[in-house]
Amino acid sequence: MSSEGRNNPRNTQGQVSGLPVFLVAEYNGRKVTIPRNTSYQGTVASIKKNIRSLKKAPNNRILILAHLEEVDDHVQVTEDVWSDLLPRFTTIRVDLADDSSSDSSDGCTGGSIPSPTLPPHPQRNPRPRYQRRPVARNTGGQVSTFADWMNLTVDKPVIYLFPPATKTNIRVELALTQSWTFSAIYPPTAVIAPTKDSKSLGESITWTVNAKPDGTLWDQLTERELTYLFWEARINPKPLSSPPTTRPSSPVETPSHSFDPASPTIIPSHSALLPFAKVTGYIDDVLLALGLHTEARTSFITYWLPDMSKHAFIALRFLPQDEYEKAAPLDISPAPQVVTRVFMLFRGVEEGQIEYWTDAVAMAQKDASVWRDIIGADVARAQDRSLFRVLEWGGMEVK
Repeated sequence: MSSEGRNNPRNTQGQVSGLPVFLVAEYNGRKVTIPRNTSYQGTVASIKKNIRSLKKAPNNRILILAHLEEVDDHVQVTEDVWSDLLPRFTTIRVDLADDSSSDSSDGCTGGSIPSPTLPPHPQRNPRPRYQRRPVARNTGGQVSTFADWMNLTVDKPVIYLFPPATKTNIRVELALTQSWTFSAIYPPTAVIAPTKDSKSLGESITWTVNAKPDGTLWDQLTERELTYLFWEARINPKPLSSPPTTRPSSPVETPSHSFDPASPTIIPSHSALLPFAKVTGYIDDVLLALGLHTEARTSFITYWLPDMSKHAFIALRFLPQDEYEKAAPLDISPAPQVVTRVFMLFRGVEEGQIEYWTDAVAMAQKDASVWRDIIGADVARAQDRSLFRVLEWGGMEVK
């Protein structure tokens, strides 16, 4: 085979020009990249090739689901419209139809629709960061979105306060969008439920603390001394949506890469890919470039180390602060002069998939300081002890 043929394995697979050469396919909690292919059967073949548990599954039992803006839901994509809808997709979800339902339709109007099987509930981790819930079905036999039975958690965001002089009665209010809810808080405080007027916002919490220049905090409610404020959140399943009664007047846009806690994504064009042996050093370099102090960097790495050690290769992404702020608005009074919010998404990548991650491999070769501009961090001000500074770090494993 020529070098051109080796370097362009998808030349004959009907690639859609101007779009990524790959799709992200999810099955049973695992995400893999597959070639973007206008052939439905070719896509099914790629799914079976890259997801071992589906290798022997009959093609007619493999269901492909994708999010459609018209109904704001995931629906099964059929072969006859696959090539037309493909340009809209960057991610798809795969399910396996029951044997009994795969041939239950007689081809006439009103025939039954295949019902996906329930994936097994994982038992190996007593505190899973990704677990399955039973799939919900409505009376019409339609399947709800995978988000309805996917449960991700956002782990250990912590908030440090560094005033230039001792400050009292600092009010720290954190709100979440309706995509997620609080699952753990320290020091404990009341969780305020959303009101009808809150629109996109969901739960919120408030701490009132005193803070010293070295970061030591005194929580007024519990009367306890602490180093930081801690919270975790759980993703909310999305309810089933009813289709609109009329066709939308505007065209459907290509899905954006903005952060949605309910649908976190990591793709090669906005991430860095490293072998596990190098990932901790890389993360430390990034955090150092962002101005994080030694304790914060060490806590960040050691918290995520057990999860990262399960993967031979890891793709990671640090979110722009404005993206993260939309999902978890933080309001502090009196207002700090500098706020640095560092939030990392990461996922494992199998060695056989690395050829699809060339952009991410190249990103990892760049100096770690490249993330400053991506995140929007003002490092000089973040390290200026004469200013009232706030630092938050947290993360999520995308599986």
